[in-house]
Amino acid sequence: FRVVEADDGTTARQILDEGKEDFSLVMLDIYMPKMSGLDLLRDIRKSLTTQSLPVIVFTSSPDPRDEIELLDAGADDYLLKPVVIVLGLTFIRVRSVLRRSGVTLA
Repeated sequence: FRVVEADDGTTARQILDEGKEDFSLVMLDIYMPKMSGLDLLRDIRKSLTTQSLPVIVFTSSPDPRDEIELLDAGADDYLLKPVVIVLGLTFIRVRSVLRRSGVTLA
């Protein structure tokens, strides 16, 4: 995978708006500076150029109402933090979301 990072939600929005990259997936944290992940997710879903872009959200909240809010706002999947890399759950979720969106992985 090739990764493009943004330090905050506003920068992430700018990178998406520039259109210089052809993104297959966005992974975002709910608690980001300048613009929350939930606000960014809603912006992504409102824009014609990004509305179908798959989004996986990271959250530290175990509250099921937050899960409902994220999925209702348009998240394709979510992961609770802290993420345990050893188990490979992040990779499996990424692969699953990309597969559903039609991206072919080697």
